[in-house]
Amino acid sequence: MLRPQAKPDESWLTSEVEQIFRVAYRLTGNAHDAEDLVQDVCERALRKAPELASPDDYRRWLLRVLYNRFVDGARHRRRSPLVGGDVDEVLDRQTSPDGESLAEQSDAESALERAWGKLEADQQVLLLLRAEGHDLGEISRILDIDRPALSCRLHRARASLARNLEQERSAQPLRVVAEKRR
Repeated sequence: MLRPQAKPDESWLTSEVEQIFRVAYRLTGNAHDAEDLVQDVCERALRKAPELASPDDYRRWLLRVLYNRFVDGARHRRRSPLVGGDVDEVLDRQTSPDGESLAEQSDAESALERAWGKLEADQQVLLLLRAEGHDLGEISRILDIDRPALSCRLHRARASLARNLEQERSAQPLRVVAEKRR
């Protein structure tokens, strides 16, 4: 006689949602997309919970699913005929920002945001996991990448971010001069 499978305890998932959302928010750059990403991850987690080996694997598995979903979404948006997102989002990008929103962000934050946006999705994930405090061993297990390859990729991601920041800094004075001439 088959016994109905017991419903898995979901407390392990609720304890991880805050960190998963934090990483998703940093990856996507907005709360709405981060919530969608976290919802996808949670749905998959609830379906696959009985298959997970032990509670020690939960966080690593959730972060791996988050990474895969984010990279797949980024690839899909890159191939999409729209720039990405819905029509309102595309129109918002085409309009110039108002003076108030420009005043709220410092030049350094804006430069970092632009430099970050130029990184590949997998580079963003590597840097975010490292910034979240994961050591190389954890990141290696989360992303299923061997340590030497991970170190190389992390080095390239840092170098790309530094190069992008330098480009943003060198472009900054040109904007200031142009604004003074108006």
